Order: sequence, then structure tokens, then C-alpha cells
Amino acid sequence: MTLRGIPVKRFTIGELCGALGRTPRTVRYWEDAGRIPPAHRDLVTGRRWWTEAEAAELQLMVYGDDLDVLAAQ
Repeated sequence: MTLRGIPVKRFTIGELCGALGRTPRTVRYWEDAGRIPPAHRDLVTGRRWWTEAEAAELQLMVYGDDLDVLAAQ
């Protein structure tokens, strides 16, 4: 995929979850609860996908969650 002529890496929910260390169920819950913006959707297949930049933002959110858990212990 390209965005304004620049190649953009797209992550499927499986790839994203592998990078985040979370389950697809968790990511869907975050999306449904409004914690993260809705994923992009492939118009043909209906599958969710995220850009590399969005995946990086989600990784920061996960790190923050993990730090909160550690601080509470």
C-alpha cells in the first residue's frame, strides 16, 4: 500500500497482536470500547489493518499499561 506515493507497511490484527503481546480479542475490545481509534478496513475482505505508525502508538500504550501494573505491585 502507498500513502501519497510513500510505501506504508500494513499490519493485520494477527501481526499487530504478535508485536504487542496481546490477543486479537483484547485489541477488538479496545477498539469497541473507544480506547483506540477504529482500525482501517479492507473494502473487499473487511479485515482490519493498522499502519506502522499506528502500531507504534499502540505499542507505547501497551508499555504504559505494563508500567502501571508494575508500579501498582
